[in-house]
Amino acid sequence: MIFLELRFIIFVIVSMTIFIIALFVVSIKYREANRRMKDLSTLYENALHDYEQLKASMVQNHIQHNKKIEQLSKESETLKTYINRFDKQDENKMHWDSERKIRESQLIQNLREYIIKGDIPEYLWEQLFASADYHMPTFMKKISNDKTNLTYIEQKISILIRLHFNNTDIQNLLNITPQTLTNKRSNINKKLFSSNGAKTLNANIMRL
Repeated sequence: MIFLELRFIIFVIVSMTIFIIALFVVSIKYREANRRMKDLSTLYENALHDYEQLKASMVQNHIQHNKKIEQLSKESETLKTYINRFDKQDENKMHWDSERKIRESQLIQNLREYIIKGDIPEYLWEQLFASADYHMPTFMKKISNDKTNLTYIEQKISILIRLHFNNTDIQNLLNITPQTLTNKRSNINKKLFSSNGAKTLNANIMRL
């Protein structure tokens, strides 16, 4: 009987010891797990903070990048405007230099001699048209375009106006009356520029 009681007591002691050891181990594991959880939580918060900072930095960089692109685009447009302006000036200079050559040519001097003589031979008109085609190609394309439908005499008048012949000179060269010239000028202004009357024709012709 005493032996049984002793065994029971030993069993209880051993069981309590095992339980205490197990409880201690669980407590250690729990504290370790809790510490790891805190470490993970800290890492997560740090990572989240870094993410937010990176996101804000990327947004700011994106805004600055867009502003830089916009600025470069504006500078590019400004530069393109300047380049086009210089190109246009060069083009205009070449254009007027070419027209000056025809105005100062022997052909025009020959035509001016016929202002008084009258009755210009057809070969001079052919030479004038050929010279105008060479020195003023853009102008000639516009006045000889099928859509404008200028007559041969209207094309002559347009060229003479462009070469700074006045109305009296044109009347004499073409052997027509002032009224006929006025009517022709009005027709040209209407066909080329959709303008009524003849007053604005010279200015319109010079802008072609």
